[in-house]
Amino acid sequence: MTKYRESELESAAISLMDAKLQFLLAITWQHEKGDGLTRLYDLAKSVKEKVAECSEIFESERDQEIAELQILDALQETRRLPEAERLDYFLGGWAVLPTNTNLARLHQETAAPHLIARTLVTEAKRDFEARADHRAIAARLRRCISELGKQEQFPFHVPALAACIMGLARRPGRVTEEEITIEVAHYEKEAEQIAADKQRIKRNELVAELIPDAERICLQIDQSYAWSDLAINARKMTSLSIIGIYTQLNYYGLVCDARFSPKAVKTPIIPADVFHQEMTIWFLRASALMYSGDDRETRILRRSIVDSEREDVRVYGKQVLDSLVLIVPVNDEAHDIEKQLSLLLLKLDSKWRKCNVDLVESAKFLENLPATLRDLVVSHGMRRKVIRTKKTLLFCLAGLIAENVYRYRHTHKKFLEAKGICTRADVDEYVAELLREHGFQYNAETLRRKRSQWRREFLERVPEVFGLGNA
Repeated sequence: MTKYRESELESAAISLMDAKLQFLLAITWQHEKGDGLTRLYDLAKSVKEKVAECSEIFESERDQEIAELQILDALQETRRLPEAERLDYFLGGWAVLPTNTNLARLHQETAAPHLIARTLVTEAKRDFEARADHRAIAARLRRCISELGKQEQFPFHVPALAACIMGLARRPGRVTEEEITIEVAHYEKEAEQIAADKQRIKRNELVAELIPDAERICLQIDQSYAWSDLAINARKMTSLSIIGIYTQLNYYGLVCDARFSPKAVKTPIIPADVFHQEMTIWFLRASALMYSGDDRETRILRRSIVDSEREDVRVYGKQVLDSLVLIVPVNDEAHDIEKQLSLLLLKLDSKWRKCNVDLVESAKFLENLPATLRDLVVSHGMRRKVIRTKKTLLFCLAGLIAENVYRYRHTHKKFLEAKGICTRADVDEYVAELLREHGFQYNAETLRRKRSQWRREFLERVPEVFGLGNA
C-alpha cells in the first residue's frame, strides 16, 4: 500500500468533514426556504416504486438502484429545459419510442427508412449544392424525419437517420439506389442496437410520466447538487451522524482537535482494524467529492463536458454511447485547461460511483489514476468551502446540531420531553452533553453566545458559498 504523510491523511479527513458540512448546511438552508426537498423525497419514492414495477427490465437490485439515480437526474435535467425541447428529450432521439417493438423484424417488413432516405437525400443534396449552412440542413432533416415518424407512428431514430442522409448527400455526383440501400442498412443496424437498450427506453418513458411531479419541485441548491445525491444522501446523513464520524477520525488520530479527549468518549468506537481498512486516504477523498457541491465557477466550466447519456453525440456520423466528451476552446489563451481536465475526472468518478453504487469502487478508480491525474483531482477537487482549517470545524458542527435539534424538536417530541428538553436553552444543554459524550469539550453557553455568529458565518453564507442564482 502506498505510504502517505500524516498531514495528507489529516488534510483528506478535514476535506471530508468540510464536504459533509457543505452538504448539511445546504440542506438546512434549503429547508428554511420551503418544501422543495420534501417534494423531492416524495418523487424519489415514486421513482423507486415505478422502477420496482419494471423488474422484468431492471432485473437485479443493482440495476434498479442505478435506474433510480439516472431517472432522478434526468428529471432534474428535463425540468431545466424549455417546454418545447422536452418531448425530444423524453424520446431520446426517437420519433416515437420503439416500446414493445421488434425493430429488426419491422425493418424487414417495411421499406420506410429507405423511402424517406431516397426522398430527403435529393432535397439535402440540392441544399448542399446551393451552399446552404450544414447545420441548417441537418436541423431540417431531423425535423422532417421526426414529423414523418410521428405521422406514421414509425420509430425512426432521428439523429442516426439524419446523419445517414447527410453522409449520402455530401457525396459528389448522383447518389445511386445501391448506395442508399447500403447506407440505410447501416442505419437500421445502428437503430436496432440503440433500441436493444430496453433499460434506456424504459427510463425515458418513466421520466416522461413523472415530469409533472418534478415540475412542482422548487429548489435552489440543485444548482450545486444532483437530485439523486440530494434524495439519496439527505435522509441518510444527519448532523448527529457527522459528529460520530468526527469522533472516529479524532480517536484514531487522523485529525487532532484540541477539544477532543479519547478518554472522554462514551459512544461506540469502530474496531481499529476495520477503521484503518475502510478509511484509506482515497476513500476519504472519494467521500469528500461525493458530498462537495459545485460553486459558480465550477458550474460554468462543467458546461464544456457533454454526457452522451443526455445529448446526441456523434463522431464521424456514428452515435457515441456511454461517454463523456470534453469541449476545449482553441483560441482562448486564458482557458484553464488544467481545471477543465480535473472536472472531467471528477465527472467520470461521479459516473463510475453511480454505475457501481459503491464508494469503495470510486476510491479504487481514483487511486488507480496516473499520479499526475491524481494530483489534479486533489488540487482542484479537494477545495474547502465552509471551513479552511480544523479550528472552526467543531464550532460549525456544534451550531449545526443545535440548529437542527431545535428545528425538528416536534418530530422527536416524545424523546426530547422524556429528557426534559423543551426550550432552546434546554437544546443547547443537550447538545453540549452530546458533544461531551463524543469526547469533545463544549459548553452550552458557547452555543448561546455565538448563535448569531454561527448563522452569519455559516448558514446565511450558503448562497454565497455556492453562488446560487448566478449560474
